[in-house]
Amino acid sequence: MTIYAGIDVGNATTEIVLVERSNTELKLVGHVRGLTRGKKGSRSSLQGAASYVRRLERSLGVKADIGFVAPLQPVETRSLKVELPNIDTGRLEILARDVSTPGRAGKALGRPFLLTKNEPIDDRAINDPVIVIVPRSIGYREATKTIGTLTSSGIKVTGVVAEGDEGVLIANRIDPAIAVLDQIKIDGLEDAALIGMEVAGPGQSLSFLSDPLALFSQCGLRDSERDNATALAGQLLDASNAVVVLHDVERTNEQNLGAWLEINGAHRDLIGGIEELMRSGVGGVTKISLDGTDAEVCEDAFGVDLADVARRAHIRLGSVESGSVVFSTLEQDPERLDHAAVLSELLGIPVTVAANEAQAARAGALTTPGARHDALVVDLGAGTIDVMTESSSDTAAGAGELLSACVAELLGVTRAAADWIKRGPSVRVEAPLRYETESAERAFFSDPAPADTLGRLACPGPIGLMGFDAPLSPSEWRALRLSLKERVIGANVNRVLASHPSANTHVIVVGGPAGDDELIAVLSRCLPDGAVVARANVGADFVEQGQPTLDHRYAAALGLVLLGLASEPQP
Repeated sequence: MTIYAGIDVGNATTEIVLVERSNTELKLVGHVRGLTRGKKGSRSSLQGAASYVRRLERSLGVKADIGFVAPLQPVETRSLKVELPNIDTGRLEILARDVSTPGRAGKALGRPFLLTKNEPIDDRAINDPVIVIVPRSIGYREATKTIGTLTSSGIKVTGVVAEGDEGVLIANRIDPAIAVLDQIKIDGLEDAALIGMEVAGPGQSLSFLSDPLALFSQCGLRDSERDNATALAGQLLDASNAVVVLHDVERTNEQNLGAWLEINGAHRDLIGGIEELMRSGVGGVTKISLDGTDAEVCEDAFGVDLADVARRAHIRLGSVESGSVVFSTLEQDPERLDHAAVLSELLGIPVTVAANEAQAARAGALTTPGARHDALVVDLGAGTIDVMTESSSDTAAGAGELLSACVAELLGVTRAAADWIKRGPSVRVEAPLRYETESAERAFFSDPAPADTLGRLACPGPIGLMGFDAPLSPSEWRALRLSLKERVIGANVNRVLASHPSANTHVIVVGGPAGDDELIAVLSRCLPDGAVVARANVGADFVEQGQPTLDHRYAAALGLVLLGLASEPQP
């Protein structure tokens, strides 16, 4: 009787299985999964894997005799915050949009009037409409008193922009026809030629500032500035409030993204190269520079333009942080360790390289009851996607960690939180016992929700319901989440499949992200018509009657044992 250890070290988690061989029969002895320590393929990751093997041995009272591992290659997922290409708006500038606490609905256009200025009011100020600027240093009582004095002296005050957060207090004490917005940056605002502001009613969008003809005519723009008005108005569609400034002279609008890619030998700027990267196939990107300096050599890269994802999901402009491009890169192992030799030393048993990770995952996936021998196997990991046919395989950068990084950037949360938020449906906690689902249904908790989730979106977390802030309804977040999964996982799988046009459309999905029910549905929609997508049920033939099988995460670990045994001389 011999016990074999399959050791699968991933970018995020490490899976271990122990299989016993007695004569020609195989039996699953046990399995364990834990977080990968350090970078995949590093000495610390191998030390962590060895500790998981020992832990499993102690819990079962057995000792592994031989170990199998795959060559390990690290993947780095990095987030790059870039400014999207600037839109030329000439003398016009958006100063603020979608302020969270607008004071009062209305629209206004006028010359700036800073309350702290102690200079005489000229004739233009008396004859022309003005928008009063209230610095943070002036409280709402003094501001409302001064505004009252201005209006009684004949000055036509049409709007108020306040630097502080007292907009509602000011609005409740002045003429109800005056629009009010607060939390506005006012530095240099008094030097503007004109200020336009608008606050839409609850649930409504702007009608004046988002209308290019209204902007053009009422701001007195020149014929040559029609395109500027159109460009600015387009950025305010779906906004609920905004402040726009007209300067005396056109602003300089310089931009240097710096970041670039080398795709199939050609140099491309980062934003322009994203769509080409989608069509380039695995290995198309060979060099990448995320800061415009020295290029890094990589074996593959995959990136996501979050602004494009938000547009495709029809999310309200400005409702999420979408000014980022997020990348995964497949790199050479800098340490170039002999992984099998290091594990052999740590465990005190022979450890050999049985197969690469793709081959192992396929062998494990095909133990799923009902699986076809010619099925296409897709291994979704934290850092890579492996796609395996009967005769070939490809490894592409970009998988679970890339999805987490994108969610973190869009919602402004940590990656640890994003790893939970991305997984499935959320709710809006309306009261301690009441919530709204993504299908707009109202339901009740059996126990009160945690206090820190009230008024927030929430999802299952590591210790219960976890709240997160996003200016989105549950249904909007669902649309954005599914769009993101299609762009990160679905598009990347299709990128790999482009190299295998004749591959079978019976697809078995393995790996950690395969536990996401939404992701299985996304792949079913993204793959060619007629594709059958199923989640692996690994190792059913190697467990005793009535015992649970291994789940989809253990395909590669079990496959390492199966392929390792297949290469050994038979007893």
